[in-house]
Order: sequence, then structure tokens, then C-alpha cells
Amino acid sequence: MKLTITILSTVLFTLALPAQPSEPTPTIQQVLTLDLARVLKMTDERNTDLAIGIQAVYQAELAQNEAWYQWLPTLRAGIGYSYQDGDLQNRDGTLRDIRRNARSGGLGVARTGAGLPAYPGISLEIDLSDAIYSPRITHKYLLASQADRDEIHFLKTIDVINAYYNLALANQMIQLERLALAEAAVLSDSAGEFAAAGEGLRADADRAAVHQLLRHHHLETALIREAAAVAELKRILNLRDDIEIRTVENTLVPLKLYDPIPDSTDMIGQVINNRTVINALEFRLEAKRLEAQREKSNLFIPKVGATYSYGAFGGGNDFDGGTGGFRHDVTVAVYWELDSLGFANRSASKRRQSEQRALQARLDQTRTDISIEIQKVLTELGATVRQLEILRNGVLRARNGYELSRERVFENQGLPLEVLGAFESLSEMEMLYAQTVAHYNQLQLFLIKATGRFDILDTTTPSRNETGTAD
Repeated sequence: MKLTITILSTVLFTLALPAQPSEPTPTIQQVLTLDLARVLKMTDERNTDLAIGIQAVYQAELAQNEAWYQWLPTLRAGIGYSYQDGDLQNRDGTLRDIRRNARSGGLGVARTGAGLPAYPGISLEIDLSDAIYSPRITHKYLLASQADRDEIHFLKTIDVINAYYNLALANQMIQLERLALAEAAVLSDSAGEFAAAGEGLRADADRAAVHQLLRHHHLETALIREAAAVAELKRILNLRDDIEIRTVENTLVPLKLYDPIPDSTDMIGQVINNRTVINALEFRLEAKRLEAQREKSNLFIPKVGATYSYGAFGGGNDFDGGTGGFRHDVTVAVYWELDSLGFANRSASKRRQSEQRALQARLDQTRTDISIEIQKVLTELGATVRQLEILRNGVLRARNGYELSRERVFENQGLPLEVLGAFESLSEMEMLYAQTVAHYNQLQLFLIKATGRFDILDTTTPSRNETGTAD
């Protein structure tokens, strides 16, 4: 008995032509079609963590400005009036019951008698040590905040690259699982017909039916992974839940961005010089050194205070307006200050030195962690290149075996169960290949971002062979 078996003519591995965005469907739900370049741009524009980092830089700029502003004096101008009624003490110690008033106006107000204005017209109070060091310290913290912002950008870029490729991989896995499910249904029907005709075992038919159920389960699992990947990408891009996301890349192709794989020593050096988390720690370490120097200098560098007032002044007895004129009031003071007899200054200096040592240890550990991370990525990249070659050959061999098994069934020389085993091998190889391609691209893009070499992307395109499949 010769049975006709419907064979799927397309296997996803050969669908390596660039996927085109589908035509928009009239629907209330907004559809957003994304490629990697657009995803990266949207990360810069929409990510909340990056927006917070930008505001932190702005706050650091304001702090630096405030550090310079302490060199500027305070200005006061207005009018004032005072009235006294009762005993006042004379120079010789005797008391005198008087009533008097005073009025003033101009630069500095609230003058009384021979006393200085309560509110000087121009006043300047400078802690010279703080005024000298604070602008330098706040500048280092500004640079650290800028490095923090860039590090947030780095981390979010890596997150969105991984999320994008996870979604593209999930889409490809769904396509593979749908193809596999359709083929499993055909093979299950064929095995059942063979068993009913007495040309095959019932056990083989049951096995084919179970395989169909497993494929259905795998498809549902792939849909769950797609939903998780969509949710993660929406979270990073800060998108509404009602937006549907589609990726241009539904068939993953290896990006040959590093060929050959770079030397680990050179790559680690590039990353160490470029990683902004290290720059941020170095700037904070310099700030702590300056803070420690400031605490020490507080014992030797004086504080300076100066005031100047000028304006009209007049007064008289009781409520009499009396006479008046104009007067100048000037004060200048230079003094040293020991906080808690100098013990507080010394303690603050030691605390800054301890913070400095802690930051140095953290910086050293970060350098070590990054070096290990890059070595791990390069090792994975080398292994992934070898895996791609193995899986590429495996897909070709599995497809050849599947086609030969299909021909045997057509010629009544084989059973559907043979096709089932061959197709299982082909499906597994294709899925492993897709997963490895996604990981391979993610590793390379991580290195590009870590070294700041995004210019490589401008001149690199996915590699394809003459038949249109991925190299």
C-alpha cells in the first residue's frame, strides 16, 4: 500500500533572507516593528534609569556651581527702624533711663547708636580651606556622575540587546515549533494509516501521536517565552502594555563582528580603559583624596569674614526724629578654628582616609571582575564559533537524513517512524543552531559596547553564503 505523505517544503534554517516588516493591520492595538538600531535609539530616549542618571549629572553640575558661589558676597539693602525705652548702661557702668530711636536706610540696615548694622550691606564669610578644595572636589563628583550615567547607558544597552535577541529567538523558536508540530501531525496521521493497514505497529502510531503532543507542548512553551521576552523589552523601553512588539529579525543570522577573535590581553586593556564604572570609581577616589587634604588643611588655613555697609542714619530722643547723615561701617576678621579642640578635625581626616582605602579596594576588585568577565566572554565566543560550525554541519546532515527517510517512505521502503526520528534530529539541530546564533551575536555586541567600538556596526552586515543561508 502506498500512502501519500504531505511533506513541509520549507525548513526555517533556509529562511535566511532578511525579514521585511509586515504591512500594518487595521487594529486598535498599536504595532511597533523594531530592529536593533531602533531599539538602541529608544533606549536612549525612553529608559527611566538613564533619565535618572541624566538628572544626577545635572544635580552634580549645580553642586559644583554652588561650590564656586561661596566666593561671592551676600548683599542686603533696605530700611530699618529701632526704638529703645528703659535703662541703658554707660561706659562708666552707671545706668541711664532713656528713650531713643534710630532709623537707617541704604546698603545695610538696622543700625543702632554706635553699633554695627544687624544686617550688613555686603558680607562675606569664607572658610578658605573649603573654598579652595570644594570646587575641585565637586568637579570630581561631577565627572563621576557623568561616568555613572555612561555606565547606566552601557548596562541598559546590554540589557536591551539581550532582550531584543531573546525576543527574536523566541519568534524563531515559535516558527520552528509550528513547522515541527505541522510535520508531527502529518507523521502521526501517516503512522496511524500504516498501523490500520497492517503495515506498521500500533505502538509506532502511538509514539507518533505522543510526539505530536510533545510538539504542541513545546509550542506553548515557546509562546510563554515570547511573552516574557516582550514584557522584558517593554520594561526596558518603558512602553505601554497595549503596544504589540514585532522584530524585523525573525530568522537569526550570525554577525561576524570579530574575525578572528581578539587577543584577551588587548581586549581586557581596551575594556579597562573604556569601562565607565572604573572611571567613576577613579574620580570618586580622587575626590576622597581631596576631601582628606581639606580636613588636614582646616587646622592651618584661616577663615575670613568681612562686612561693609553704607547708607543714611539718623535718630533722636523719645520719638523725636532728630538729625542724621550718612555713615560707613566696615569690619574685617581673620581667624583660625579648631573644632572640638582639633579632635573633630583629626577624626574627619581619618574617616576620609578610610573611605579612600575602601574605594581603592573596590576599584581593584572591579578591575579584577571585569578582566575575568572579558576572559569568560572571549572563551565563550571561541567555543560558540566552534559550536556554530558543528551545528551548521549537523543541520545539513540532519536535513539530508530527513529527505532520504522521506524518499524511502514514498517508495514503500520505510515507515513513518523513520521519518519521525529523522525529523526530530533536524528540528533539534535547527533550534540549537538558532539559540547559538543568538548567543554568538549577544557576546559580540557585549564586547563592542564594552570597548566603545560601535563604529564596527556601521560597516558590518550579517554574513550569508551564495544560497542565502547564514554562513
